[in-house]
Amino acid sequence: MPIRPTESPSLAALAQPLNAPPYSSRQVNEAKRLMLEYAGQRDDPGHEWRCTALLAALAWTHRQFSLMSGADIESVRRDLTQHLAQSGHEGVDAEALADVLASLCSENAPGGQSTKPSPVHAQLARDVLATLEAQVDASKLLGELIGSIPERHEGQGSGVVELYQSALCAWVAVAPADNARAIAKDRILNMEDGKLDLSDLGLRSHPELPMDLTTFDVGANRLTELPTLPVSLTTLDTDHPLTHLPPSLPSSLQRLREITSAPGYSGPQIHFSIASHDAVNAAARPLHEAVRDGFANDEQAQVHQ
Repeated sequence: MPIRPTESPSLAALAQPLNAPPYSSRQVNEAKRLMLEYAGQRDDPGHEWRCTALLAALAWTHRQFSLMSGADIESVRRDLTQHLAQSGHEGVDAEALADVLASLCSENAPGGQSTKPSPVHAQLARDVLATLEAQVDASKLLGELIGSIPERHEGQGSGVVELYQSALCAWVAVAPADNARAIAKDRILNMEDGKLDLSDLGLRSHPELPMDLTTFDVGANRLTELPTLPVSLTTLDTDHPLTHLPPSLPSSLQRLREITSAPGYSGPQIHFSIASHDAVNAAARPLHEAVRDGFANDEQAQVHQ
């Protein structure tokens, strides 16, 4: 049974425990505003993944400042900005969001080896989860994400990779009843030679794709949208009537069709069957309207002849 969060106070009214680091309610409210702006509306394409990216950002920054003995705030901001920019939508200032999260966490992360998030971070996570209507315990989820981030020694590992992996874990955690997500996460984390097979899982939602992906099979799922496709991708196999596409995708797919169908083409083959939103709407027209328009088109053709 999922743990249902209880009603929580507003951010500005959070009580500070004894010896807790000070925080500015104005700074916290600014973090909330930027995070919710970044997440967007629940029906927006990519909303769920942006929420999991935010949860990962909260957990990862906590890890940097509490378990790693004072992280370099500039490197934290840089990695956060890159992570948030990859999943963000147009018009959102990823750098400003990264800056406020890094500053907030440096002031609020508890010392020592604790994986327990501060009340501020737990409340921010609740605000994000509320946009998903996800019935999970925010504090427990953040604690699990913090604990899953491996210890990194100087000169080793990548903050951006850790953030992506943490977001994958959050994507699984926000839908605990969906066992297919755990399978998809494991396949992504164990991807070899840039080839990823997420077919036949019954997925209704997708995570962000790894940047070194070259071959992607996502057929036989229940998707209505695709994630942003990395530039390294050469083969795409999908059979879904997609109704939401990234802004740059339709022209890209058309260009791919032109290239791969050109006479003499012998390069990588890209297989896809994608119906645009207009095509889906057209397919749902009443029969009498389609027949009427068909006769009208025939009459116009005869007149022109």
